[in-house]
Amino acid sequence: MLNSVHSSLSEITRNYFNSNTTYRCALNAIAFVGQFFKNNLVVTSAVTLGGICISGLVYYLASSSDEETSVTESDEEMTEITLIKTQSLADKETTPRDLFLKEIEKWIETQPHLSKEQPAQITKKIMECYDSKNRYDDTRCTTLHLSGYNLSSLPECIGHLSALTTLYLDRNQLQELPNSIVELSNLKVLDLSDNQLK
Repeated sequence: MLNSVHSSLSEITRNYFNSNTTYRCALNAIAFVGQFFKNNLVVTSAVTLGGICISGLVYYLASSSDEETSVTESDEEMTEITLIKTQSLADKETTPRDLFLKEIEKWIETQPHLSKEQPAQITKKIMECYDSKNRYDDTRCTTLHLSGYNLSSLPECIGHLSALTTLYLDRNQLQELPNSIVELSNLKVLDLSDNQLK
């Protein structure tokens, strides 16, 4: 009989804790036990009654705590998995253009004599030539002007600008050219005047 009371109390406790009404849970538990004992003409002590109520509450709290901990750990694991998948997807979506642009940006950082506006100007000119290299109409960039920027070097990736026919590099501080310059197979005009080439 007491097992039946314990199970019923636990059910009441769970229901009322889920609705966040703790005091109602206690009142209903006590009322239920009182009614049960009245109907079944059972005499019990206050200690036994209190023990039954408390045991039901403790049972639910312990179960609820375990479930919340499990859910929290599961959420953290799912978040970590999502971040890993997102990073992996981002890596897969890196294009040759992205890599080329990163090389240009790194190279520009090594140029000590550029003014505030010049890095953006140079990047724009180079990327316009890169983006149009596979076009075969009037929008194709075949001439690149990098004159008068006081450049101390050229990026190795300049060899990717395969559509160039004319390259102006005069009035800079170039001391040597990158090996990839030979990959500009369509190049017809290369102006290197006023540099420091040996």
